[in-house]
Amino acid sequence: MKSLNYLNLSNAGFYGKIPHQIGNLSNLLYLDLSNGFNGKIPYQIGNLTNLIHLGVQGSDDDDHYVCQESLQWLSTLPSLVKLSLRGCILPTQYNQPSSLNFSSLVTLDFSRISYFAPKWIFGLRKLVSLQMESNNIQGSIMNGIQNLTLLENLDLSNNEFSSSIPVWLYNLQHLKFLNLGGNNLFGTISDAMGNLTSMVQLDLSFNQLKGRIPSSIGNLDSMLELDLQGNAIRGELLRSFGNLSSLQFLGLYKNQLSGNPFEILRPLSKLSVLVLERNLFQGIVKEDDLANLTSLQYCYASENNLTLEVGSNWHPSFQLYELGMSSWQIGHNFPSWIQTQKDLHYLDISNTGITDFIPLWFWETFSNAFYLNFSHNHIHGEIVSSLTKSISIKTIDLSSNHLHGKLPYLFNDSLSWLDLSNNSFSGSLTEFLCNRQSKPMQSSFLNLASNSLSGEIPDCWTMWPNLVDLNLQNNHFVGNLPFSMSSLTELQTLHIRKNSLSGIFPNFLKKAKKLIFLDLGENNFTGNVPTLIGKELLNLKILSLRSNKFSGHIPKEICDMIYLQDLDLANNNLNGNIPNCLDHLSAMMLRKRSKDSLIYSNTSIVEIG
Repeated sequence: MKSLNYLNLSNAGFYGKIPHQIGNLSNLLYLDLSNGFNGKIPYQIGNLTNLIHLGVQGSDDDDHYVCQESLQWLSTLPSLVKLSLRGCILPTQYNQPSSLNFSSLVTLDFSRISYFAPKWIFGLRKLVSLQMESNNIQGSIMNGIQNLTLLENLDLSNNEFSSSIPVWLYNLQHLKFLNLGGNNLFGTISDAMGNLTSMVQLDLSFNQLKGRIPSSIGNLDSMLELDLQGNAIRGELLRSFGNLSSLQFLGLYKNQLSGNPFEILRPLSKLSVLVLERNLFQGIVKEDDLANLTSLQYCYASENNLTLEVGSNWHPSFQLYELGMSSWQIGHNFPSWIQTQKDLHYLDISNTGITDFIPLWFWETFSNAFYLNFSHNHIHGEIVSSLTKSISIKTIDLSSNHLHGKLPYLFNDSLSWLDLSNNSFSGSLTEFLCNRQSKPMQSSFLNLASNSLSGEIPDCWTMWPNLVDLNLQNNHFVGNLPFSMSSLTELQTLHIRKNSLSGIFPNFLKKAKKLIFLDLGENNFTGNVPTLIGKELLNLKILSLRSNKFSGHIPKEICDMIYLQDLDLANNNLNGNIPNCLDHLSAMMLRKRSKDSLIYSNTSIVEIG
């Protein structure tokens, strides 16, 4: 074993401490123990003086290693070319070496380790790659980095830097990969950015940068990825963006950019991912603006003020996988060009001014998509009569339209999210809820609120055991809540306000111990407010029983609901005294609102406010 020169045990499933005897393998050139062992790194590794590669990083999810009180043992490894200590937890009383003789070190990963940058790093003049992300380093970006003139890869993301981008950074002309994302950097992007002509990936996302994107950005014609998301950058994109002929990813989400971006980006034939959401872009996007974007696969441009004007026979030059264009104006007719996008599995055309019906070809072409959002349009017609096969889309949002008729059968058991609220669907819930299910539904969200549904709520909820959010409010349901609702043990929110339901408080809801929001208001429930509310539903934050026919007194057990923020018992037939202990519900106090707005008991006998 002493002649062994290569040992890779990374991700091998080993646990426990690293045996100190590993220091006896004196001929090792390559040692990687990443993502497995835990405990302190034995200083005997310093005996492996011939090492060229050393990897002892912990996993990103669970940092396994604890470094010794000193890293001085590294000083005996002068031949190292690559060193990864990522996720190696340094003790509070860490003795920092004054210098380390790493004259050959090219790659260093010192991420997820400490709250500072060791000074010895800035003497590593041959360093080509330096990663120090997620170290919670505060203040300014360390000036010592300017000594590392050969750097090609610099990752300082997800720290707590609060300064402008230092001017000297733009002089590191070998940089190909620069990631400063997820900090608190402020100020503007200097025109000197144009000096970084070797840049391949530039990430300045989720900082506090302002001003305009400099025209010199066009000098970075080798760049493949540019991420400026989550800043406050303003102004129009400049023509120099058209010089970024190699660009494949452009992220501009959540800035204050204006103008028509597609007029500027039209030359970028290699662009694959375009993220423009939540800006101030405006203008008319025409066929010619999109003709050259032949590589486009992911386009997210929602929440802007853009208008799409294309002919009825337009065939885009691209094939999209995902498209988000919420809040565009795309015309009154359902966009026929979508039929050409055979691989589309994510589509958001909500709030786009459509006044048409959903054609049959759409459901047949995209029956296996995973996300559809057509909400807040004026889409009309029935759906159920036109469907010839089951739809296995995982997320469907058709809310706030003018759809009518029976509830459509839009799903199989893989459906996770369905919102049909604020339409004009009518009739019974039975066929929709109970029929054609061979195994339990996977749905966690079901919203049928504000339709014209009627009859009794059917007793087949055992087929929906994974529901977390159920909303049936503002319909015409009658009768009692069915007992099978006791199977909804994952339920966190239940909205049944504004129906004509009757009977006593459904005691079986005590099994829904995860309930946070319960609204039974504006129905015809009778009987007492049960003590079980305060004994079993202890996670409730919002409880509304207003405008029913509950009688008797308010149970003092409600005072045990320590998370309760809003309690609404108004317009019932309650009597007696309001429990004094309601004044001591701390969650209500945290809301910093008057008692009047938190406890509504405006009955004929008890009044507050």
